[in-house]
Amino acid sequence: MDMGVEGTTPRLLFRIALGLAVALWANPIRACSFVDEAAASAASIRISNYYLLATALLGIICVLVAFYRRRWFWSLIVVALVLIFHPSRTITPLHAPDCTYPNIELSQAAFALVAIMFVFHLWRIVVARRRSHLGT
Repeated sequence: MDMGVEGTTPRLLFRIALGLAVALWANPIRACSFVDEAAASAASIRISNYYLLATALLGIICVLVAFYRRRWFWSLIVVALVLIFHPSRTITPLHAPDCTYPNIELSQAAFALVAIMFVFHLWRIVVARRRSHLGT
């Protein structure tokens, strides 16, 4: 009998690997099967719309801060494009194999992009004020 790693047979190792692969593959499917698809889809639309509203409000504030800095053109373009092509409007609410909804994940990414722009503008204002105070 051909012994593999430390006294185990290759057949046993294959069975263990196959069992592990099936267990890992089946868990997301099993998890999604217990969820009401219509309710989960409606919830993903609602959550994505909340992110759209939050992105729009933060986008308006970001453009106003950028206008204060006199750097509003690119901020306005980016915020407008994010809102026009927001995932709540462009992506269908179907769950992925891991039971997540791409429209929610991409809505979070859109919000994060606008939030990063907002923080960047605030940071530039703080840096400009520090420089002006150091120069006087």
